[in-house]
Amino acid sequence: MVMKKKLMIVIISSSTLGIILNLVQINFFDDNPDRLLESIKLFRYFTIQSNLLVAVYFALTVSGKFEDSDFFKRFFGSVFLSIFVTGIVFAGYLEWTYVSPGLYKIGSALLHYISPILVTMYLLQSKEDYSFEYKDIKVWLIYPVSYLVYLIIQGVITNDYLYPFFDVPTIGVLGLVISTFFLVLFFFGMSILLVKIFSKKNNA
Repeated sequence: MVMKKKLMIVIISSSTLGIILNLVQINFFDDNPDRLLESIKLFRYFTIQSNLLVAVYFALTVSGKFEDSDFFKRFFGSVFLSIFVTGIVFAGYLEWTYVSPGLYKIGSALLHYISPILVTMYLLQSKEDYSFEYKDIKVWLIYPVSYLVYLIIQGVITNDYLYPFFDVPTIGVLGLVISTFFLVLFFFGMSILLVKIFSKKNNA
């Protein structure tokens, strides 16, 4: 239990520090005319949101306030999937499309690699603590699907789709549909795999 708590604290530190380093770069090193606005806009990105979710979830876990909540434990599936997909998508595609100068480079390593790996380690170490069911998938998909809807709407309004695989002017509407379909399919597939691995039957 002590080792798990220490790992949780390291996870909180990794995600929090990664976000802080991005904010420090924006406010003290980048040449931004409106630093406050750029700081706020940072939180539009799935990477930042998923790491914030990780930091808050594990902080609440360490506090022990929700240790008896079955829903809180089951919600961990959404936390894990969000941060895991963050790492996979960045490593498999986005890393080659972005140049991360200054503190962004360190922050990126923490947010896209260290935190996903640490959360995966925690899940594997805590296998006996979780018993997921297929009905949990409906809850797990709420956040990623809602984010996709938000991303598309704000892209249409501002013409800034944040990610190249959602950039309608470049990939077209059909490309957007295909990207959305495969991302949702990936989330859904990972959700099923998570239930199969961490079901009550397998943990018995």
